[in-house]
Amino acid sequence: CTKSYFPKNRMAKDEDVYPSNSAPKNPDITSSTNSNSTTCHKKQHQKTKITSFQNGFIASIGAKSITIPADRLKILIQSQQSKYRHVGVFRKGGHGLINAFKNMHSELGWSGLYRSQGIALCRHGVHGGLGFFIRDNMQSRWNSKSNSTNNEKRLIPRHIFHFIIGACAGSGATLITLPLDTIRVKHTTNLKYSSYRQVWTDLSKTSSANLKSSKLVQKLFPIQLQNLYAGHLSAQFGVVIYAGCLFGFKD
Repeated sequence: CTKSYFPKNRMAKDEDVYPSNSAPKNPDITSSTNSNSTTCHKKQHQKTKITSFQNGFIASIGAKSITIPADRLKILIQSQQSKYRHVGVFRKGGHGLINAFKNMHSELGWSGLYRSQGIALCRHGVHGGLGFFIRDNMQSRWNSKSNSTNNEKRLIPRHIFHFIIGACAGSGATLITLPLDTIRVKHTTNLKYSSYRQVWTDLSKTSSANLKSSKLVQKLFPIQLQNLYAGHLSAQFGVVIYAGCLFGFKD
């Protein structure tokens, strides 16, 4: 974004790079340089707003499209499905990973390996896009403020602040995408659901978790919303630590 003010046919001298105190300063050049730097910073910040979500969305979809079969197998093991509760990496007697993938294929064919892939890609794409959008914009704002107050003592250490940025990015993305994750888990673990509409219909039914909720929650939020955000506190706790450490160590 910066432009050179040296003529094309002349080599730059030491006086040009390191001007002496006696050398006259051109106020037009100084003001033009400051204006260009301000304009470039605004364009860079605007570019961050536009591209951070797009890049995170595409990267998350690309990565998840490769790992969907393994991710579905993980969910089946965690939910203790009858055919997968004894599956392990080094287990024998038909309980290894290869046999587990064969069981998934035998149930529904190739679609068994990629069951619920539509909502899985949507969830991870939005989650990755929002996570990087929040992280990049918070990082950009913090860098601009830290540059303006470079000589002042920072109240928060750098590594702790990056942990906070990562935690906010993960928490914000999870808060929005948790309903998609709930629908996806119910759809991928129950073969009786042939469509997402059936999952949505079942979410309108009162469950034991709704009865354990406080009366205030039962009055403020409908049953479907309560079921969509079931277990959100534990999910937030896990993602705050995970995303905070992820971006904290990276940055």
